[in-house]
Amino acid sequence: MIGENRLDEAYNLLINQRGGVGPKIARFVIRELAFSLTEWGKNEELDPSIFEDAKVLSYAVPIDRWVRRISLSIPAIASKLMNNLEVSDLADDNINDKVDEKLGLTIAELCYEMKLNPLRFDFGAYLFGWQKIKRFVDIKKIYQKLIKTFA
Repeated sequence: MIGENRLDEAYNLLINQRGGVGPKIARFVIRELAFSLTEWGKNEELDPSIFEDAKVLSYAVPIDRWVRRISLSIPAIASKLMNNLEVSDLADDNINDKVDEKLGLTIAELCYEMKLNPLRFDFGAYLFGWQKIKRFVDIKKIYQKLIKTFA
């Protein structure tokens, strides 16, 4: 399925047939398999003509705290996400899952429009957030502790 760019079908198979696999893990597995099994997954640029639309690509865009933070700091993504959200998404008991699903779709749509690989953006945002932001947070905690200790 991955090799044939049927990411939505692979996602549904993982969600429905594997106990304990949620949306983020299913998308993570699909992203990693697309990196290894497809030519387009290895490239920074994307030929959008190999997909019907960006929604299929969104099944390979896992959203975690780092991707969410980096993505929402980009005005084009934040603005488009607000347009993609519906009132029913915000009223849902699983609001975080709904927002993450729409954020993945938003990233896929914008990358699709710009002919960029959304999988590369997603992985890059994760690495940047994990490396840079996490270190800043750790330094901030240490700094605050030192201030309290020596004040």
